[in-house]
Amino acid sequence: MKKKCKHCGVVFETKHSFQVFCSKKCNANHYARSEKGKAKLKSNYEIKYKPIEREILSKICPNCEEDFETVHSFKVFCCKQCKDTFYNKSKSGKDSVVRYRKSGKKYFIDREYRQRIEYREQRKPYDYKWNQSDRGKELNVIARRRRRAKEKGAEGSHTREEFIKLAEMLDCMCPCCFETFDLKEFEEDHIIPLVKGGSDYIENIQPLCKSCNCKKHIKIVNYLQTNKPDEGLSV
Repeated sequence: MKKKCKHCGVVFETKHSFQVFCSKKCNANHYARSEKGKAKLKSNYEIKYKPIEREILSKICPNCEEDFETVHSFKVFCCKQCKDTFYNKSKSGKDSVVRYRKSGKKYFIDREYRQRIEYREQRKPYDYKWNQSDRGKELNVIARRRRRAKEKGAEGSHTREEFIKLAEMLDCMCPCCFETFDLKEFEEDHIIPLVKGGSDYIENIQPLCKSCNCKKHIKIVNYLQTNKPDEGLSV
């Protein structure tokens, strides 16, 4: 038996004489668009989302002593601010706040300490490998010198490139003992020591070998001007 769908108009075959729609989807859509279906949907929506009628209670806030209305029987304060101020004024409230802050602070300190220790343990092999490399040793020396100059309150700073340029101008020769060394063997000596108020500018720096730097100690000696070989230094 062939029939035409009442909703979409598609011709379909069926064995039932009472079937009007080709599918359940057409049946539902046609019913939803009809006045009867719209009325039923509206009534179901009103039943489902019907507002609950509650009794409105009038209360007095213990903090600001003002009247306020609420539908909750357990509500005591008119707002959160009143609740916090009233609770902080009471002795039990102050004690609990102090206790909570102390416990929270201790917990976070312990957690940060544990994380720091774990991170150090994880970084140990990588740090050791980096510190043993030439670049790592050089940067560690620079960092220690900068930190020492900052601790002594010295003015100014200089870069590693400026010191290398100064050593190359002297042809990698120590101005104290007149012996040639590699750039890595030179040490940055302050002409006026930091303990005596010297600055950390490149003008106050002279490249010395390790032994000459140890002999000079904290004396104020400018080997770039006082101690020159016969051929002279081009500074």
